[in-house]
Amino acid sequence: MCHDPYAARTARGFAAKTLHGWGMADLLDDAEPVVGELVINALQHGLAAPVPALFTVRDPVRVILALTDDLLICVVTDPVGAVPVPREPGADAEGGRGLQLVAGISDRWGWTPLGPGGKAVWAGFRLPDGPPGPPRHLEVCR
Repeated sequence: MCHDPYAARTARGFAAKTLHGWGMADLLDDAEPVVGELVINALQHGLAAPVPALFTVRDPVRVILALTDDLLICVVTDPVGAVPVPREPGADAEGGRGLQLVAGISDRWGWTPLGPGGKAVWAGFRLPDGPPGPPRHLEVCR
């Protein structure tokens, strides 16, 4: 995905197609902007530093959607392990609010390290009814 100049649009389209296919189109208003912001952050910050030599994958930024009985999880991976930290940009700043948007729209968000240097940043959206279950669906955008 990192070679796509329209990566955020591609990721939002992937989320829309996947959620429609899962019969979860009612989550699009929340999931699409969050997936777009996570991809933008991965490209701006996760690929800003040199990619560790251990990452030999063609597309070091990936979007993964998982659906359990009560949770939609949107995950974006990148090859740099820098901790994602929400910023407090000035009122006239043109950027820097991506993680604030993610935190404000999703029910929860976080990140986890992946192997030697990479990370996965995720956002979860609660579904009505029931305790969490095993993933019912999993889709990966390549």
